[in-house]
Amino acid sequence: MRGRLTLWPTVIAAVVLVAGAVATYLTARHDLHGADLRHLRVELAIGCVAGTAVALVLSRLLARRTVRPLDELAATTAHVRATGNVTPRVHARRRDEVGRLAAEIDALLDALERARDAQRRLTTDAAHQLTAPVARLRASVEQSAQADGDIAARTRELDELVAELVELSRDGEMPLEPEDVRLDEIVREAVDAAPDTVRYETDLEPAALEGSPYRLGRAVQSLLDNADGHSARGGVVEVRLRGGELTVRDYGPGIPPDELPYVFDRFYRGANAQAARLGAGLGLAIVRQVATQHGGTIVAEHPPGGGALFRLRLPGARAPA
Repeated sequence: MRGRLTLWPTVIAAVVLVAGAVATYLTARHDLHGADLRHLRVELAIGCVAGTAVALVLSRLLARRTVRPLDELAATTAHVRATGNVTPRVHARRRDEVGRLAAEIDALLDALERARDAQRRLTTDAAHQLTAPVARLRASVEQSAQADGDIAARTRELDELVAELVELSRDGEMPLEPEDVRLDEIVREAVDAAPDTVRYETDLEPAALEGSPYRLGRAVQSLLDNADGHSARGGVVEVRLRGGELTVRDYGPGIPPDELPYVFDRFYRGANAQAARLGAGLGLAIVRQVATQHGGTIVAEHPPGGGALFRLRLPGARAPA
């Protein structure tokens, strides 16, 4: 309650005022002269200094007690915002305004976690239900000698969409025993397997880390697909790996500043992506998911000279033994 937060400063102020009043009364009540008066003055000065010091110490302790849970609240919300992980809780046991605020934040995170679980279940069920019929449809179209090229292309897109849904349904899942993988080799294999519609300029420093080779490869492939889709035919895509950071830069139309905060959201497709008729907007969401699972981050930038730059940072990467 508010009264509990302000109780100690009020008590301290009252004690100081009472002490001053008593000292003033004693000075006026007794006709003190000479040494007695000097002693009283010294005692009053010492009492004032000591009282001020005690007040400062108690105020400092009170401030710490009040600010610490606010720091915990700020740290928790910052972690949720940066990682998308809604599992941390504050668990404040105070009964004042700060405690009520912490309880409301925990309740909000509980609701977000339930909503995310429901979304994950829906995505998982839909993806698995669609996998078999879409695979049969694609096989039938590809086996037909008179298959229309556009129909075949749309069928492949549908197949890729289902594959991306399955990938996203693995949110939070990682191998029980992560493997030692070479990130530079994963990037090299993804570049070699990419379509030749653009020219890749690579500079790959050897790097090893523990993780899922399949998931890391999927993230790299999504970054390359995104750069390819936004580049002109025959354009250049720069791929660099240095100090555990993978950068992929294209020279396409770039990402408008107002779209940068949303490019990693599921199903988000900016104006440039829609004009290029790119996928359903799941590839970059997969990249963020994989980065989070490996303790890393992914950011998008609008670099000088145009185009788009993506930075995949994996702190666990190290030089190979």
